[in-house]
Amino acid sequence: MLAVTIVLVVVATALLFGIGDFSRVVWGLPGASGLWALGFSGAGYPIIRRHPANPVGWFLLIAGVASGVAVLGTAIPYAGNLNGPILLLMNFWVVSVAALCTTVVLFPSGSPPSRWWWAFLAVVWGSGCLEYFKAFPTSSGFAFLPQELDVLAAP
Repeated sequence: MLAVTIVLVVVATALLFGIGDFSRVVWGLPGASGLWALGFSGAGYPIIRRHPANPVGWFLLIAGVASGVAVLGTAIPYAGNLNGPILLLMNFWVVSVAALCTTVVLFPSGSPPSRWWWAFLAVVWGSGCLEYFKAFPTSSGFAFLPQELDVLAAP
């Protein structure tokens, strides 16, 4: 999974610099999102090597791969058409956020502090699925919400 993340980030960075369109970069730095992906996977890999049964490392690796996929989706030139597979790649950030929330809840032992945290994780992953799989067309506002909900995204 670490190798997949590295390949995704390298390909995305090459595409980003190849097309020269830096309008979709984070913090004004081309490839900065790739650093997140490499950081998550880089943190998860040693945990997996030492404690393969601990889910914290696996969720960090999942977050890294998902961030890498989102970076690749952002780097692909789309010529103004955001519907289809490119939008699905770009929305992979949702999987990364859910995996990171799971990592925080399960850290350090690999189990939540109480059984009620499973309900929290169910809400996180359920709302993430709703965000990822919601219907098209979407607006270009925050998190690609439907136009009717852009008002809620402003705060």
